[in-house]
Amino acid sequence: MKAPWGWNRVTGLKRVPLLVMVVWLTPIGVVAQPGGRPYTENITGTLSSSTLDRNADGVPASISTFSGNSNFGKVHGQSSFEVTAFGAPVNCAVDEVEATLVGTRDVRRFPDHGDMIFLEVSDLLVCLNPLTGVFTVSSQGQFIGGTGRHSRATGDFTGSFAGAILVADPNGALFGAFSGGVTGTVETP
Repeated sequence: MKAPWGWNRVTGLKRVPLLVMVVWLTPIGVVAQPGGRPYTENITGTLSSSTLDRNADGVPASISTFSGNSNFGKVHGQSSFEVTAFGAPVNCAVDEVEATLVGTRDVRRFPDHGDMIFLEVSDLLVCLNPLTGVFTVSSQGQFIGGTGRHSRATGDFTGSFAGAILVADPNGALFGAFSGGVTGTVETP
């Protein structure tokens, strides 16, 4: 007598080798891929001033909070970033002012599985139109670990963002909105 899924009572092992092979080849969770796993995201968020001042120059760091989608699933995060005082444009348009990186750290959380990945920006350029408050940011950096499946993550990324400062005061406090994202490769040994 044959069972509904094809087991033969006489030979017994009719489908077992195929079943074992399928189970053996089926990955459980995320498996590290040689050469890394591409990462892309599209996020939107807000930014505001903080009291953190890494280099004690009187220009406070900003904190951003954001959410969006990535090829790793939904993503939520925060960033603490500090730039130099804005000055004359070197790499930006003539009607803009520019600032460069003092320091930053980012965290992205993937609520579908709860893991986080950490990012550190190594190069950043902010171009700001002081009349309109519109800005662009270009950055590059590294993935520097995380939690769970990203605990030993490494790899490089580039970022591109655009937004607007919605309100600011003479002391440098601000509030604004932005959108954009990073693209890179996550290496997980």
